[in-house]
Parts: sequence; structure tokens; C-alpha cells
Amino acid sequence: MGWAWFVAYLAGGFVALVALFLFAMYLVGRSLSLEHRHRCRVRIGQPIEAVYERIADVQGWATWDDGVNRVEAENAAAPGADFSGRMYMGRNTMGVRVRRTAPPKRLEIEVEDLGAKIFSGVWRYELSPDGGKATSVVLTEDGKIHAAIPRAFARKLADPMLYMKRHLKVLAKSFGEDGAVSQ
Repeated sequence: MGWAWFVAYLAGGFVALVALFLFAMYLVGRSLSLEHRHRCRVRIGQPIEAVYERIADVQGWATWDDGVNRVEAENAAAPGADFSGRMYMGRNTMGVRVRRTAPPKRLEIEVEDLGAKIFSGVWRYELSPDGGKATSVVLTEDGKIHAAIPRAFARKLADPMLYMKRHLKVLAKSFGEDGAVSQ
């Protein structure tokens, strides 16, 4: 009887601590701005047109980005046209709209979390020649984290550019390069 009471007391204390932690994260998240902007860059030793086309072909991302399971088109976009569809990444599904704003130097991808509706935003790719046949890719995220607790986790306990850095690294790797990502 004594041990059962002790275990129940510990379990109750643990649940109370978790609840207190989550409440604190909620309060922190509510105090943070809904919107954020992050930027990082990578240099890829390929011509700007090749890098642009690799990024713009969102349906092909699953072949080189292991974070993307598959992409389904909602429209029958002609090659070189804007694209809209769904991107499946693990258990997350994102609505995706691609705007070729200034080929081959600028591309925007608007995303919206179709499941939990936690995240929405725009990834803006800006490409420029970088000596010889190399290309500099600057990725800017203008995003919103709609829920307070995930906002606090993303900004206070994690690297807020984690997915951007990983994406640029695997983009470079798809060309057979290391891809040192900087801010």
C-alpha cells in the first residue's frame, strides 16, 4: 500500500510539472510575435538555370529531399508554369503554391499546414551567379506559427531555421556537393 501511494504521488507530481511546463510555454508563445523572418544561404557549384529548375520542379522534390514523401498536383500546370498542390512530409500535409516570379533569379513557394493548421508562410528563393558557374541561393522564410505552444518551442527550444538549413543542404547534395549553409 505504501509503494502504490508513493508511485501515485510521483505520477501526479510528474503530470503537474508537465502541465505547468506546457502552461509556461503557452504564456511564452503568446508573448512572441505570430510572424517571423529567417534567412540562410548556400553556394552551389552549378549554373543558375540548373539550380532554379531543380527548386521550381516541386513535384520532383521527393526524388532528392528525403523529408518529402510525395507531391500531388492540384492543377495540370504546363512546364514552366506556376504550380499548386499538396506536399506530404511525414505525417504533415502542406498546401503548396509555386510562383515563378522572375526566372531564373527568384521563386516563391507559399505553404500552409493543411492538418493542424500550425504553420503558414512563404519561402522566397533568390538566386544569383557566384563566380564562374556557381550559384548563390538565399532562402528567406516569412512565416507564421499560429499556435502559441509550437511557437514557443520553435523560437526558444529549437533552431528556428532547422528545416531551411536542412532543405538547402539536401539541395546542394542533390548536385553532389556538401553545401555549407550560412546565415
